[in-house]
Amino acid sequence: MEKIKRLLILSLFLMPAGACKKDKPHDPIPVTPEFPRPALLSLPEDGQPCFLGTSVSDTQSKVSFSWNMAANTDSYELHIKNLLTGDSTRQSTTMPTASVSLLKNTPYSWYVVSRSGKVTVTAASKVWKFYNSGPGISVYPPYPAQLLAPANGAQFDTPANNLVRVEWTSAAGSSPIKEMMIYTGTDAGTGYMAGTIGAGNVFTLAVSPKTLVYWKVVTKDLLGNTSTSQVYSFYAR
Repeated sequence: MEKIKRLLILSLFLMPAGACKKDKPHDPIPVTPEFPRPALLSLPEDGQPCFLGTSVSDTQSKVSFSWNMAANTDSYELHIKNLLTGDSTRQSTTMPTASVSLLKNTPYSWYVVSRSGKVTVTAASKVWKFYNSGPGISVYPPYPAQLLAPANGAQFDTPANNLVRVEWTSAAGSSPIKEMMIYTGTDAGTGYMAGTIGAGNVFTLAVSPKTLVYWKVVTKDLLGNTSTSQVYSFYAR
């Protein structure tokens, strides 16, 4: 019996140090936030005239917008831009649809921002364009060029060769684009035509140092219809 007692005491001394410790609870596995996904646009279709509008006056029609429901999204923000004036509007909705009264015979761009009440991160859809035509209108001009670079109001040192590269995007209306005319000047009227190109969306302007330069692009199609971009400016130091 005495021998058994000694063996029990010895086994207690030989027991691993951590054997009597209570296991600490594991930290909870962090939950990865589910970010909203971009919406897939449906109507009005990209680059097409919109014949779905319901006329509300001589100058306006109500246009129905729709898109597919996006994952992890509680609400949407519809952004619409008048491509002639640059004016933008936005409308919030919890549904993948919205109706907005817009000017007839006017080109617009639109996109949707997906939002979630759980995170501050948002997701933007692609940007689509459409022409909100009036009744019986089947011919419409090119979309106004969207100026890209230099950014509006940009300031930078004049290059050694005094040449500045300008860039934009363009899209045809009901007729293919024939040419694009680039205008520049030192006032917002930009009355001087710097050049014309038949293809591409890049042009090189000759500028003078320490000059505020304005520029715009006029797009012409094969039928002679034209559209004019907004006026951008940059300062060449």
